Amino acid sequence: MPRRALEWSDPSRPPTPRDDHTGRVLADRYRLEGVLAQTTTSTIYRAHDSRGSAPVAVKLLHPEIHVDPARVERFKREAKFLANLRHTHLADFIDTDSTPEGLLYIVTALIDGRPLVEWCSGDARLDAETVCRIGVQVAEGLAYMHRAGVLHRDVKASNII
Repeated sequence: MPRRALEWSDPSRPPTPRDDHTGRVLADRYRLEGVLAQTTTSTIYRAHDSRGSAPVAVKLLHPEIHVDPARVERFKREAKFLANLRHTHLADFIDTDSTPEGLLYIVTALIDGRPLVEWCSGDARLDAETVCRIGVQVAEGLAYMHRAGVLHRDVKASNII
């Protein structure tokens, strides 16, 4: 499987090298198969769920974030909100827990595909019909979240698959 480019929230600050937890099994269930993306707060892994047949995505909060109670609380709120959201244009929530050493993680369905940013890079161009279709899907997903009282704080092309 090809690896996706690393991403991070602040383009002026490159990501710090992280421990790669590939191969680790969380909760005797989720085997981390490889890094999909890395942000300033977490690493997202492709994983195998031993209880299901479809691959999943595991978002593992970086250890240094755990010392910031506000960021930990934000991550826990994210998990709580995701657990209550079901929509065609959102990744389905599966689980949330912490590792024995206290690292928090969220498990969602894996949305296989390329981020929108890759579709729009270089000389690549999307036709007007495709742009409208994607725009409507993004708007429907965001409208659903807003009706549920959730404000997505990181809408960008690299977060749209």
